[in-house]
Amino acid sequence: MVNELVWPFIDKTNERKRRDSRRAAAIFEKRVNNPARNQHYKEDVVRNTQYSEEWRRIEQEVLIEQWVEHALYADIASGFDVLTKAWDQAIKGKDYIFAERILEIANNFSGQFTDDQRFEYYLLDARQKNYTGNVEDLIKNLRKLAKLHAKEPSNLSAIYNVLGIAERKSGDLKVAVHYLSKNLEIAKDINPSSVPYVANQLGCQVPELLHTKIRVNTGESVSDLPRQTDWESDSPDSHEAALDYKS
Repeated sequence: MVNELVWPFIDKTNERKRRDSRRAAAIFEKRVNNPARNQHYKEDVVRNTQYSEEWRRIEQEVLIEQWVEHALYADIASGFDVLTKAWDQAIKGKDYIFAERILEIANNFSGQFTDDQRFEYYLLDARQKNYTGNVEDLIKNLRKLAKLHAKEPSNLSAIYNVLGIAERKSGDLKVAVHYLSKNLEIAKDINPSSVPYVANQLGCQVPELLHTKIRVNTGESVSDLPRQTDWESDSPDSHEAALDYKS
């Protein structure tokens, strides 16, 4: 009632709400990152039951959700940085459900994103789908996005990277190698220091492609060839390395 009937009259510019959200975001950030609190948490986990550990995990996630939401409301620019930080941490912890909730919170503010932020958000969402395996519609959308950014090498490079991973997830290794190869060519021109990361991402696909071709065309044993799982763990860190080169 207060939000609907009172605030619109006393805070027509929403500046008071943004002020309160700035304060709230600072409080939640402090609680999330408080070293002393985190140490107590670790000690409590040792002493307490698994049930208590689960409750503390839920509490931490609620704090992070509140931090992200208030940070975005207070200021989109700095809030977007909080969003990407929180999402990255969730992905590194392989908590993909929580990472998706963070993106859902941010989606409520997408109308205020700049073009660059909207693009970055779309890439986060695309990577999210790569981790969870929901790639069928993703591939179609990424191909359309690639056409829209055909004259923007930096953006196109990032799209090809995510698209290559999605194609590999779908089982089309040949197409995956195609897009990752195109990504490598762009990287050589716009950011040579990123080439090792991109080449590593491409190299992960080649052994499995060789396996597939040999099995289909010759039926020969391929036990002496390195398997894809020997090259890539499919871990968040391997995807991070491939994306960090974008400048």
